[in-house]
Amino acid sequence: MVETITPVVHGGRAGRWAGSVALHVTGAVASAAAFGAILGAAGSLLGGVLADRLSSRDARWYAWLSGAVSLAAAPFFAAFAQARSAGLALACFGVFYFLNNIYVPSLWTLVQSLVHPRLRALSSATQLAVTNVFGERIWVEPASARDESWRSWGMFTTTDRGGGTAPGLVLLTTTPTIMQGRPTEGVQFVRDEVANLVWAVETTVPLPDGSSRRGREAATELHRRYQDALDGTPPATPPDPPNDAAIRYRLMTGVGENWIPFVPVHIPGDTREIQLRRASMPRLLTGAAGTPEKIRPRTVVLRPGTDDAVPPLYDVYEEEISRAGEVVTCSWQRTRWTGGRVCTWLGLERRPGRGEASSGLAFDRAVPRS
Repeated sequence: MVETITPVVHGGRAGRWAGSVALHVTGAVASAAAFGAILGAAGSLLGGVLADRLSSRDARWYAWLSGAVSLAAAPFFAAFAQARSAGLALACFGVFYFLNNIYVPSLWTLVQSLVHPRLRALSSATQLAVTNVFGERIWVEPASARDESWRSWGMFTTTDRGGGTAPGLVLLTTTPTIMQGRPTEGVQFVRDEVANLVWAVETTVPLPDGSSRRGREAATELHRRYQDALDGTPPATPPDPPNDAAIRYRLMTGVGENWIPFVPVHIPGDTREIQLRRASMPRLLTGAAGTPEKIRPRTVVLRPGTDDAVPPLYDVYEEEISRAGEVVTCSWQRTRWTGGRVCTWLGLERRPGRGEASSGLAFDRAVPRS
């Protein structure tokens, strides 16, 4: 393969040299440049069509086609170099330049396919060299090399299975085009400055039959079902004695069951930096007694660990939620892998939100008696 690519590379250099010579020989710079551009574009298009058709029979045609057109173009290059007239030189140059551009699509396809798409690439940076105006070279090492307790964002750092970090950035394989279905789940992270909280609002939730529904409608229906089931039982607490007070005291107002709170907590060992931790709101039902049940999220993004006996901590970096908020959607995606195999997966997409929001959560309120 190296022996095939080598003359092609030299052919590219010869093409650039021949182009400059053709411009000098003909004297008509604009005409010669347009002539070469048309022949080069035509050769590239023809090379792409030939490479696609021939490689469908045998993938080795990518290399064979590059070598064949390079050998076919060599005699015309030699004739161009020894031409005595401008017309003959331009004709030989046109054929040579046309053939010399046929190899471009097949060669680039060949180079890009040297590494199989299933393989992963790992890029790492250990040191950075800075040369100042005085010619002095300074080597800049990572900040974590001198202080192991140093915590900050690092691009070329990967977390290993043991909980440590290793220098390197994993570049996963990607697909250029995909088919994406409608979102099956949707979560909107918003900041509530009045309540001093971050809310994860479930805008779209999945149903047991595989369909989806608006989060607000599903939360209202679920709350109504709990309330209807409680209304059929005797009240657990006696009714309030009659009085003529114009106001009544409310300990806390409720929010929709599709609003999941994230409360700020301090990072262990730090008195200033905070993270956002998933919490839960109580399910407030009229006439219920005892400790209220905690509301659980219903989406894949927020639900991990809620079914465990001891739910794990679910923390989010505070800087991840901007003032505009974040929207995370989950949808089915489909594409074709190498060889035509169809791949389907459930993917997540993140995009900026539309600003802050108010949940209406309040404590210690005096409200008019209805």
